[in-house]
Amino acid sequence: AIRWDSRGVVVTLVDAKSKVVSTGLRPGDVILQANLKDIWLPSQLTKIITEAKNSDKSEILVLIESSSGYRYSLLPLKN
Repeated sequence: AIRWDSRGVVVTLVDAKSKVVSTGLRPGDVILQANLKDIWLPSQLTKIITEAKNSDKSEILVLIESSSGYRYSLLPLKN
């Protein structure tokens, strides 16, 4: 369950064949930060991913809130 006052981007779909599964992301998780920047709009997450790819990064750091608490994880990027 998502907390009423959560502020971030809700994960709604995870492709079981992608590398994202290794991060433990599940539908219902909330991404609160990407590369240590607060996010609340999908476009903010997209911008951070694009910037990382343009800098030849292979992953970004995300702060995730789930029903079991908070955790950081590395989100792999497709090149």
